[in-house]
Amino acid sequence: MRNYIAVVPARSGSKGVADKNIQSFRGQPLLVHSLRHGKEAKFVNEVFLWTDSAQYLDIAKQHVDIPDIRLRTAFIDDFATDYQFLNDLLQELKFLAIAVDAIVLLRPTTPVREATLIDSCVAKFEEVWDFYDSLRTVCVADKTPFKMWFADQGPQNSLVGRPLSNLLGGIVDSHSLPRQALPLVYTQNGAVDIIKVETIVKKGSSAGDRICLYTMDEDMIDIDSASDIEKWDTK
Repeated sequence: MRNYIAVVPARSGSKGVADKNIQSFRGQPLLVHSLRHGKEAKFVNEVFLWTDSAQYLDIAKQHVDIPDIRLRTAFIDDFATDYQFLNDLLQELKFLAIAVDAIVLLRPTTPVREATLIDSCVAKFEEVWDFYDSLRTVCVADKTPFKMWFADQGPQNSLVGRPLSNLLGGIVDSHSLPRQALPLVYTQNGAVDIIKVETIVKKGSSAGDRICLYTMDEDMIDIDSASDIEKWDTK
């Protein structure tokens, strides 16, 4: 088995909900759930919290035994990409002489997942390692993009529609076809991402060119607002 480490990225600058990643969810700070999932996974060798907040790190360590590594100091604004912070993390791991083959990304906004799901994803990625750059969990999209539109400004405050399907394989008038006649589409659900280190280093990407889709029957809880916390906190 190759060396897989998990990282939970939790910046403090949430705009929608202040300090969202440490808000209480089912009795624990939100980020703690994902840290626990990583610790419980058999095929993950170490779990890191990568944050710009010393407070977040202190709160996490009150609940979970995790390494006390340097806090991230860059790529923490609303427009930071996964690749940027993952590359930043790799520089720190290199400095600490921590060898790693792949990173398991566990987003704190997905607080309900099983550790067995993480292990199943790692096991699948091990099987197909030579063919793929990364893995992402997905489920069947509840709405098809073949019936979605771009909009340009038209005269008299009207909108000029451009079918998104024009970019999706050239199916003529797909917006008017029955759903059953359209290709099946999957959406990523944020439960588990796995990225090879060489994909980050050599391809400058958090996904690469060949992404293995790990299909799931159900979508995941995604905490994006205070109403999401209220809705799912006691279920």
